[in-house]
Amino acid sequence: MKFSYYIPLIFVLSLLSLGYYNGIIPTVQSDPYWQPPLKNATNKKINFIDVTKDIGIEHVINSQSPVGTFPFKINASVAATDLNNDGKVDFLFNDNFSDYLIYVYIQNKKGKFDLIKREIFYKKNTPFKKEEYANKVASFDYNNDGRQDILIVGLPHVMLLENKGNLHFEDISTKVGLDKIKGSFVGVNFFDFNHDGFEDIFLLSLAIYKSFKNDDRNLLLINNKSNFQEVTSNFFKRIYRDYTWSSIFGYFIPNKKYLNPDIYIQNDYKESRMFHFDSTINKYKSLYKFMPPSDAHGQMGGDTADLNFKNETELYSSNITKISYNSGFNYLLKANEEKKISNLAKKLFIESCGFSWGAKFIDANNDGNLELFVGNGGFHYGSKPFWFKYLTWLTIPHFLRFNSSSNPSTDGTHLADNQPSCFFTKNTNGTYENIAESSNLASLKNSRGVAVTDINQDGLLDLAVSNFNEAPTIYLNQSEKDNWIGLKIFRKNNFSINGTIVTLKLKSKIKKNRKEIFLNNGLAAQNENLVHFGLGKEIFDSIEVNFPSEKAPLIIKNLKINHYNIIYEK
Repeated sequence: MKFSYYIPLIFVLSLLSLGYYNGIIPTVQSDPYWQPPLKNATNKKINFIDVTKDIGIEHVINSQSPVGTFPFKINASVAATDLNNDGKVDFLFNDNFSDYLIYVYIQNKKGKFDLIKREIFYKKNTPFKKEEYANKVASFDYNNDGRQDILIVGLPHVMLLENKGNLHFEDISTKVGLDKIKGSFVGVNFFDFNHDGFEDIFLLSLAIYKSFKNDDRNLLLINNKSNFQEVTSNFFKRIYRDYTWSSIFGYFIPNKKYLNPDIYIQNDYKESRMFHFDSTINKYKSLYKFMPPSDAHGQMGGDTADLNFKNETELYSSNITKISYNSGFNYLLKANEEKKISNLAKKLFIESCGFSWGAKFIDANNDGNLELFVGNGGFHYGSKPFWFKYLTWLTIPHFLRFNSSSNPSTDGTHLADNQPSCFFTKNTNGTYENIAESSNLASLKNSRGVAVTDINQDGLLDLAVSNFNEAPTIYLNQSEKDNWIGLKIFRKNNFSINGTIVTLKLKSKIKKNRKEIFLNNGLAAQNENLVHFGLGKEIFDSIEVNFPSEKAPLIIKNLKINHYNIIYEK
């Protein structure tokens, strides 16, 4: 097709962009899909405070790019982990274009965080060049030695820093074969796909450019104990070249065996995909025909939860709409026994939020019900709107915009800036209401990854939010709280707990609350390795722990209330 045929489309999109600038396109409040909840939330008395500077975290992610590499440079990640095995949470953050590649903060005895400086954390000592950067930083124990190692994925490298103890790290990327993996990687998830006890890597690629020698697919790397082998086609009947932001693992499709999780791929500009493991062929198959119609422009982050205490999983996906770009068509997906998947977000009033990115479920006051935090925002370099340039650029044929030199300039521009985050709480009639402002969570920073943690181990869950082109935000939970029960689970031989299902049973036998442990689900974040249940006024009966195997579940009755209990696999 001749380029001249695209001129009318460019003209229409340009008008839409100008309409966006002048307020013609509706905001969230005037969105025809938006309506108020049927019944106000009860008085939750939920309150968070920003303690970022108070606890010693003050870096600012530098996203002022030396070259035009939009949209990759708009990611900021956070990982809540324990690097020195002292039982306290530590934090990892990536950077884009400063001297640092990653920031590593260790919690000290006073509850504050010290930035540790190692040569390997500086970009000049890594394969990353000036115009290259990390998109996601995460931790996992690649060799089961009991220490959390650091994985860095970005544009275009994948790095593994082995934890040698005493907070010393060694780059072993070449040793394990990761130096050969190149791509436009923006995220990562972990699971032991071949059940050999060693955790494997699922890499997520923004395959919008063909800038590297690989084909920029999402890649599955099997951990062979001494190296990593790319085996994507061995596990997937078909893998796609998608524009992927993140993935969500979970046992989403009802089944009786919990061996390999379902995988939800969050795509931008393309339909997102659900994959289910077919044990008859030992491969993942797409469930495209079972998915509901898509109204979303770009699916970014999300989380899973058992919202209705039925011992089953719902999946929340954050989006931006392809109609107005400033009110999100967020999804809440639920599957039945026939694999039919429906979207409940509109019915529950959690469909509209904004230009949404990271999202996590959290029981903020231990009443047993889950709240939902959604981080919002685009990017900002200046006062000029970016959509006119960007929408025009998107009309250029794909084969002409395979590399960064074709990108529109972002100088002096902003994209969906100054949108407050959302914090949805459950109403008495089952719908949800946004109480971000009254909970002190309506930040106007451009949020990305959201990690759930408990910094001071008081049983009130806290939030760590990575923000684009500015400092992160650490929210300490100061809510009034009910009783709670916590778990820190350790598997034998230092196996990963990813894929473990923990079910809370109560004396009333009315509720069964289920949690699936996938620490790296969603966009640019890793949760702390803990399991937390709010009890409300209910009385605890027992905990059932199903590890990702065919072994019988572990049943535990004697646990301390309002305490983190240490659980070991037998």
